[in-house]
Amino acid sequence: MAIYDELEKERQIQYEEYRTLFKKSTYFYVLTFFSFLGFIIGNISMLPVIMIISIAFLIFGIIIGSTYTSKANKIKKNFENTIKEKLVNKVINEHYENASFIANGKININKINNVGLVKQPDRYNGEDLIKGEYKGIKFEVSDVILTERQVRSNGKSTYYVYVDYFKGRWYVFNFPVNLKQTIKIVESNSFTKTRGLKKYETEMIEFNKKFSIYSSDERFFYYVMNPYLIERLLILEQEHRGKIYYCFHNDELHIGVNDNSNSLSIDFKKPINETTLTQFIDDIVLIKTIIDELRLDDIKFK
Repeated sequence: MAIYDELEKERQIQYEEYRTLFKKSTYFYVLTFFSFLGFIIGNISMLPVIMIISIAFLIFGIIIGSTYTSKANKIKKNFENTIKEKLVNKVINEHYENASFIANGKININKINNVGLVKQPDRYNGEDLIKGEYKGIKFEVSDVILTERQVRSNGKSTYYVYVDYFKGRWYVFNFPVNLKQTIKIVESNSFTKTRGLKKYETEMIEFNKKFSIYSSDERFFYYVMNPYLIERLLILEQEHRGKIYYCFHNDELHIGVNDNSNSLSIDFKKPINETTLTQFIDDIVLIKTIIDELRLDDIKFK
């Protein structure tokens, strides 16, 4: 509770400074608007003096206004990064062992590409990397943005655009032992590499309608895909908007949540307390929940 009070006091001070700078920038942007009107009037009236004065005030207003805006945004960005780091470290150290947080870090793209759940991107970005351990299961989680280059045409020429096809959270859980097999569980209309894998179905019709399941080995499929796990996977999917992907591969479980979200975000304008930070904390505790709900510490994964 003390850290919330401390950060809230700090937020109030910096937010007031942010508002002051933003108001000043607004005044100068209003000046640029009237200067622009003056320029138009001077041009219509053929009065060069008014045009020159208006241009001078226009340039002055833009420069000063943008300077104040830049300072205000810098205060906002710096505070959001500071509070994020303090709060993330507080929460992860309460729930996990050997935990660390790297704001600009992300899961290695080769690790994502190796499981073949989604297409290999032409561009890759990410942030908010959390690493740690819970019940003997090591994990790493980060925001992930995967982008592909597409060819477009306007009838006269072709050009390239870059389109995000995955934006969300990617989880990697490491088991103490290499299972030496693969199971991929993806939504039916999703892209995934299935070469060398055979398609299977569960006894739950609702699950089969939602997901396609591929495994490298029949015995491994029935060994892992018990009724409890199937039910938990379906519940996890229902609790997230967008698409969700699962892959057991050798000594890892990958979960990709493609819901166009940006986790661990802080709203500078809202007071800092347990109520406003509920979603923020839930995003971090979800790692623990997945391990518990899917029983990743079960003997079968050890």
